[in-house]
Amino acid sequence: MKITELTNDEFQLFIDTYPLSSIYQTVEYALLMNTEGFDSILLGLKEENKILAASVFLIEKGTKYKIAYAPRGFLLDYTNESLLKTFTKLTKQYLDKRGIMSIRLSPLFVKNLTAQAIAVLFRNFSPVPISSRLFPNFSCISFTVTGFIGLAAFKVGGKNHFANGLD
Repeated sequence: MKITELTNDEFQLFIDTYPLSSIYQTVEYALLMNTEGFDSILLGLKEENKILAASVFLIEKGTKYKIAYAPRGFLLDYTNESLLKTFTKLTKQYLDKRGIMSIRLSPLFVKNLTAQAIAVLFRNFSPVPISSRLFPNFSCISFTVTGFIGLAAFKVGGKNHFANGLD
């Protein structure tokens, strides 16, 4: 498995066929944020040319410290600890080589909603349900969870990270 920069078409094909999605994890959102002072990188974890996980990363231009933000988190199965570890490890290595000192993300987790409420709110989208198994998965990849509706941040290349606020 390896992390690669995806083309717009590759990323679009992945999100078109992947069950989890968010408007914030789209090529269009990345292009919009390019006009708002951010660079964007589309990364994917590939195995035999099949994309297993992906994410839009936004990097604010003109700041002293480069921080990559994955709006609404990575597009992957957060309950699959092996996939989460592999994607995170390889992504951190890839971004560290590009001078990124920290990664922030705010995945959409659903807590205490009925099946009917989820169906109305999310229609064809399956948000990640909160379970007692999920948060241990974050600690196994060195996440710092800063709040239920907040951000999770972790170190890249042993450098300090900043998690200063909520979405």
